[in-house]
Amino acid sequence: MIYCDSPTLEEWVAPPQDDLPRPKWTKLLAGDLMLSNSVEFADWQADPVQPIACELCWHPGCAMAGLARIVNVKDLLVWVRPNWEDFSQSCYGWIGEQNLIRDSVVIPTKVWSDLRCQCPALPSATSFPTPRREDLINLWMSGMPKDVRVRSTGKLDEQFWQTIIAADPLELSETRRVVRELLDWVRANPKSPVEGEVIEATSFGGSLNSVFFEGPPFTEWIVFATAKKVSFVFDNRWVFQSVEDRN
Repeated sequence: MIYCDSPTLEEWVAPPQDDLPRPKWTKLLAGDLMLSNSVEFADWQADPVQPIACELCWHPGCAMAGLARIVNVKDLLVWVRPNWEDFSQSCYGWIGEQNLIRDSVVIPTKVWSDLRCQCPALPSATSFPTPRREDLINLWMSGMPKDVRVRSTGKLDEQFWQTIIAADPLELSETRRVVRELLDWVRANPKSPVEGEVIEATSFGGSLNSVFFEGPPFTEWIVFATAKKVSFVFDNRWVFQSVEDRN
């Protein structure tokens, strides 16, 4: 997951298409990751968003690259990797991992609003939906250590039970129980929207539970906050706190 509080805009001229006048395009960059090659021609209304325009025909539906769900979590906009398996049930059955955004990206909504002042073609932060349960699990899995990362919850079960050797502060058996409950909660209604906020782990007042994979180097992954019902930790840095848990 990439936290980007200083995304950049870069103007360029669209590649030629027959004898049509070449419009001005604006790239949106998060460090070395290009989120959009043309904020003017991106399809911000699609689900998932189609932020990359084809450089041959200038249409995002042709490129089908960098696909992302963009969700509004209080003060943050989060670019989430969608489930590519969902496309097998649609007319886009040829889409795979290579068509999705490389990493999840977090951008403060204030920063996004400042960008929009510079480039009005960007949609407002409030136009994006709240996350769904499946978005939370996708963000969660994207924060797994790279050498053990999986992309689907089906493979997660096998990875979690066979390669994790310890947990702290909860016992491994209790940790497994909590993770099963979180997965069951997502699978019960994956499309259900969730209200809450994402806060930095350093400012979170509760205890965070880690697991350790076979090693060396015995890689650590912080998976959830204890004593919370919906308590995913993203990228060892962010804690999702649902409205229910705050009340």
